[in-house]
Amino acid sequence: MATFAAKIAAGAFATASAGIAFAPALRADSPSPAPILARPADPEVLRSKLSIYDSPAEPAILVPVKSPLQDEVAAARVAATEAYSSIKEHTADVRQTWLGWEKQGESALKSVISDRDQLNPNALYVGIATLAGSIVGRNRFFLVRLALPPLFFIGSAAYFLPHSYAKAAEKAGVPQQWRDLRGRVDHAANEVKKVSQEQSGKP
Repeated sequence: MATFAAKIAAGAFATASAGIAFAPALRADSPSPAPILARPADPEVLRSKLSIYDSPAEPAILVPVKSPLQDEVAAARVAATEAYSSIKEHTADVRQTWLGWEKQGESALKSVISDRDQLNPNALYVGIATLAGSIVGRNRFFLVRLALPPLFFIGSAAYFLPHSYAKAAEKAGVPQQWRDLRGRVDHAANEVKKVSQEQSGKP
């Protein structure tokens, strides 16, 4: 029995020695196998795979498009602006002269109008009388047609606006006896009234 056990042990030792001698991986002079390293996944491969989510929408890119009329409109606007500036510069002197005349006329009118006269409705009466003068002289001779409106204006202003007329006449150098036309007219009207009353026998 002991001999059988020794044979089995000798056979197992011989088998193990033979395996160690002939196995290339276990031999001392055989090169060790290169280690196998896991290669990382390629990003392109990963991107090419379908995803369970929708891909995000790409942002819209605005491309400026130049209109063919844009340059022409800009040139026309510049030309209009330059023309307006030129006209404004050339008319500045005329506007200043006109404003000066307007201020002088306003100051002269204020210096003539008297506070003692009632402009409303007397100024309206003066305007109506002047219009009546133009109507009366419409079919007359040229000089008469030209002279009647100013005469009606002066006469009506002297009667309805006596104080303003007196101030204007004084500034214009009219003689003293012609500055109170209303008084002269009233005096003549009273004389005519007295004569008519005397002729009719009424007191």
